[in-house]
Amino acid sequence: MEPPIITVNEYDLLALPRRRAPGEKIIHECASATARWVLENSYRRLRPTTRDIRVEYERQWLSHPGHQQLDPDSVAYAKLLLRGPRIAKRLSDLIDGFSVHVPVTPYELRVAGLTVTGEYAILHRVPRGRPEFHVLCLRTRLTRTAGQSLDVVAMARWLHAVTTSFQELLVGARNHSPLYIYNYAVENYSAARIARNPDISQCRQELTAAAAAYRDGLAH
Repeated sequence: MEPPIITVNEYDLLALPRRRAPGEKIIHECASATARWVLENSYRRLRPTTRDIRVEYERQWLSHPGHQQLDPDSVAYAKLLLRGPRIAKRLSDLIDGFSVHVPVTPYELRVAGLTVTGEYAILHRVPRGRPEFHVLCLRTRLTRTAGQSLDVVAMARWLHAVTTSFQELLVGARNHSPLYIYNYAVENYSAARIARNPDISQCRQELTAAAAAYRDGLAH
């Protein structure tokens, strides 16, 4: 009998799982939720302003269940609040530079006995007259080195995009438009377009290794 299929979130396949302080976790989740709202509205041609985005971020912040556990009179709380305007500006910059070809959409990818789940959007722009498509990987902060790295989250999203019906959406009048991965930071002015047409076999191998490591971790 084959072992049961295990469902795992894309981020849990990272070699170093995310460890965030409570405030950092709220920042990440509020930024992700706000980005989802921004990209959906942009896809529907309802271009939100930076102020609109800031208001939405603050709504996400105040409605987040973890928000009630923070001390509103602390210096740490005030510092967390000051990061909201920067996140709003960065998300506004993102949709200034791209159109949204596919809004944030859930996905499932079977890898070595695991079902990897997550979500991503596909962005589009036409520099110098040639269409480009980008699988978005939103990050909190990026260094130049990290911006150029291809982690398992990026690989899973890209592999899903090129091996499912999303690929049909990428083929227009000018066939064979490149599909990149786009690392974009919402808390510092760093972004990197990487991995035009990565090697599919290599992506599968690295995802398979990450899946095996995850299963071994469950066994122990």
